[in-house]
Amino acid sequence: MLRIDRLLFPTDVSDRLEGAVPMVIGLAQRFGAEVHLLHNLDPTKARVYDQVAESADPGAHFAAAEAEIEHRLEELAERLGRGVGSKVTVAVAQKTTPDDAICEYVTANEVDLVVMVTRPKHTLRERLFGSITQDVLHDCPCSVWTVNADRARESPGWQRILVPTEVHDRSYPAIAVAASLLDDDGEAQLLHVFEAHAFPKFYGPPGHEKTYYSFEELEIGLRDEMLALWKQEGRPDVSASAHVVQGRPAREILASAAKLGSDLIVTSAIHEHRFLRSIAEVVAFEASPCPVLLARERPGATAVAARRAVG
Repeated sequence: MLRIDRLLFPTDVSDRLEGAVPMVIGLAQRFGAEVHLLHNLDPTKARVYDQVAESADPGAHFAAAEAEIEHRLEELAERLGRGVGSKVTVAVAQKTTPDDAICEYVTANEVDLVVMVTRPKHTLRERLFGSITQDVLHDCPCSVWTVNADRARESPGWQRILVPTEVHDRSYPAIAVAASLLDDDGEAQLLHVFEAHAFPKFYGPPGHEKTYYSFEELEIGLRDEMLALWKQEGRPDVSASAHVVQGRPAREILASAAKLGSDLIVTSAIHEHRFLRSIAEVVAFEASPCPVLLARERPGATAVAARRAVG
């Protein structure tokens, strides 16, 4: 189950992130979460921000820039506070990279979810070296919610949640997370992407492998496995559909979300290689037709929850 007590929205206080504000409000209302706003002001660069006059004194200029950023954050916090109905916490970090600022804030403040805005197009530099969003997806210890600012939605309800499923992992956490988010009359759209094309194929959960002689036979078997997994790990009382496609996982996940009209993609990291993005990270980074939740349990979250219950 996804528990969100603290939600972090990193922002550069620009119009580019304006579209995500209704989504942040909706998420905070849905989970009853505290909202934290964070801006990183690189101490090694006395950048010129809008309405901040460049000064001959770098120190004075940096102080003026910091004051202006805090002012903008407070204005945004007031707007968010009216929507959420509670106080919004504001912070300005001073790290050389925004990724470090975000991840350190998450750890220090026991944040459960980070909301990041993605763009439909990425520069060549971002493709080669990565973006802030990509770095956060890879390094952040908690769950990350990505949304295209142009597609942000105010409604906190999700009728159709797409769950890319690895049927070999019986404890796949995305299943339980999707079950906790779905409305009672919603639908879980379980998806498995099959990459290999050679048959016969020895396929299935450990200890229950079967030999399949055609894709049609494999498709039926995988659908049965996914629906059984939903009954075991999800919510049997909520409708579920199972889909099997062939191709590259990230591309097929995004294509399936568009085809099925998904409101949300819930996925989990498949691997944590430093130089290779997981399938989940690729899906969250690309221009998804709907928001993407990369579900992670924050280290120590269980202990923290127990401590709060005792307190």
